[in-house]
Amino acid sequence: MSANNTNNNICDEENNKLLKDFREHLQILKRSRESIRTFYYALKIYLRYLSVKGMQVVGVSSDDLEAYQGYLLGKYCFHTAYSYMRAVFVFYRFLKRVSIVVHNPTDFLTLLKRPRHLPRNVLTESEVATLLNAPDIKTDKGILHRAILETFYSSGLRISELCNLKVNDADTAKGYIRVNQGKGGKDRVVPIGNSACLWIRLYRETVRTKVVRAKSGDFLFLGFSLGNPIQRVTVMEAVKTYGKQAGITKKVSSHILRHACATHLMRNGASLLDVRGILGHVFLKTTQRYTHITQLDLIKAHRKFHPRK
Repeated sequence: MSANNTNNNICDEENNKLLKDFREHLQILKRSRESIRTFYYALKIYLRYLSVKGMQVVGVSSDDLEAYQGYLLGKYCFHTAYSYMRAVFVFYRFLKRVSIVVHNPTDFLTLLKRPRHLPRNVLTESEVATLLNAPDIKTDKGILHRAILETFYSSGLRISELCNLKVNDADTAKGYIRVNQGKGGKDRVVPIGNSACLWIRLYRETVRTKVVRAKSGDFLFLGFSLGNPIQRVTVMEAVKTYGKQAGITKKVSSHILRHACATHLMRNGASLLDVRGILGHVFLKTTQRYTHITQLDLIKAHRKFHPRK
């Protein structure tokens, strides 16, 4: 083995040790499994890049990171590049905090500004109603999917939050859902309407009892084949399929239902703080995106109905 290969192997071992320490740090902070997985994957890509360059995590400069940022932009779409680069920023903040690096190289680098926008075509209330009615409720699978769709629209949950719901998290008598370890490790209580409560209760009492297995644990929504906790990809495919079945030409996804929930709340008079609490946003400015849609609604209505167009 050449000296260069030996040095590269040593660099790789040291870099991977730091990544392992970082993952343990996130676990101590009780970050969600999905968040840890996302960070870990992004940083594995970063470490592969460093390995090719023969570089160590602790010897990286801001110029090196700027070059890496350019590499990401050339290889991935903007949002993916942003996500991967953000993981690097968080990683180096951790390394500085535990004194692995003396100077944080990201201090001298500007992270790409992530564009804040909403889907161009938010579902209307009638389109959501058509979507909710799409599953065949004469079947067990249809009842499961109807309960999932109703829950998404009523609560505005993220898909990971819905998949991680436990049986006792949904209190259909009092009309709320407990979200444990949501984004950023935050817990919150989210109100849900009577319709969502009805379908959750029906699913829980008539369908879940048929598919539950010892390995199902106390997860609320279960897959039909093995009784495992339902997977994100299963939910995503089901929502997309029902969108097509309902004849909706707009993009339909679980996140679109989250946007629809927030937008319809705002249109019907809910306050910014109320919507922020329901969606679990850390910053109010994130929720303020929805005021843009309601303002556009007012402009369109004015242009359509005012006599002095």
